[in-house]
Amino acid sequence: MDEQVEEEKIDDVGDASDGAELHQLETSIEEASQHESSLSLIARYSDALAIKRVDSRLVRPLIIALGRSDNHALLATYARSLGVEYLGVEGFELSDLLREEARFKEWLIKNGSNRALFLAVIDSSIPSAALRSFLTAVERTGVAKISVRTTPEMLDSIINTDLTAGSDRHRDSLYLLSIARSPHNQLAIWPIITLGEDGTIREIAKVNSENWIGEVAIERAISEVSASSLVGALTYVIDPEDGSLIRREFGASTLAFWSESASYTTVTEQMVRAILDLPLGDTRIIDFEEFFLQEELEIDSRLVADPIRPFLHLFARNPRLKVRYLEDASESASEHGVAISISLFASSQEEALTEMSHARDFMRGS
Repeated sequence: MDEQVEEEKIDDVGDASDGAELHQLETSIEEASQHESSLSLIARYSDALAIKRVDSRLVRPLIIALGRSDNHALLATYARSLGVEYLGVEGFELSDLLREEARFKEWLIKNGSNRALFLAVIDSSIPSAALRSFLTAVERTGVAKISVRTTPEMLDSIINTDLTAGSDRHRDSLYLLSIARSPHNQLAIWPIITLGEDGTIREIAKVNSENWIGEVAIERAISEVSASSLVGALTYVIDPEDGSLIRREFGASTLAFWSESASYTTVTEQMVRAILDLPLGDTRIIDFEEFFLQEELEIDSRLVADPIRPFLHLFARNPRLKVRYLEDASESASEHGVAISISLFASSQEEALTEMSHARDFMRGS
């Protein structure tokens, strides 16, 4: 199987009427590209994310995630808030599916039809051999193409290799570093922190600071992440004396859960963005003295023809901006407008109002 990270289309399905609708949609996209608005911008790039008409519906992205159930809950929440379907598969379910080729094919057709598929392993519970078997089974069915975000080779290089010997020091004396990478090699690096027994977070070194231990640890982590072609996240335990990487945890990890309440962008949210190849968010610890603004509004249902396309611009423009769908975009798009939430942090009220105005106008297509 081709393991290159690409957005690919599911094999064509449909009749002549579907082809006529797709041709009409493509014509509309071409005409819309002559107008300067967010709606035309979104439509212009629809094909790039494998959005096409099949049985009078639009193909939508689906993340097939392999990992533990407790980790699926967090990632599913972030995926669905971005208008993306999420299918979590645990290790025992994967083994059961792979026992019978006919059953696996039936499962893949049921879940993969009319969807653009993204495959990712989200934690260390899935061995590379199981992932290889899954990819081989997909290839044998011949019914779907999947954008593979986690390769067996990546798992081998990350999970099955040792770092330096473990430390006997108390956990409070160890440093933690999380790093994420997208298919386009965008890196997101969280500050190095320690966690107290009471859950308090202490920032040891910011990215690009002059802390030499932080510089050494980050340099080593970046080198390893880049060499492995990681798509997702890693969290490292660091020796505070020399910056050596003592231990690593792949994907969703209890060592990274501190970010759920303390970081502008959490590790699990960043994993979802990386799987979808969206711009990664701000990893700094939240400054609660900054100005926070949130607004709910309804957007034109035509915009959800490609639910994640607006985020390519908005997240790249402002890494601290959040846009979330408040309802199932796929079910409501044909009936009425879609409710969304926009939230952001800013250094001043003026900046917050300016950024909110831009995001609101962009999402409304004005």
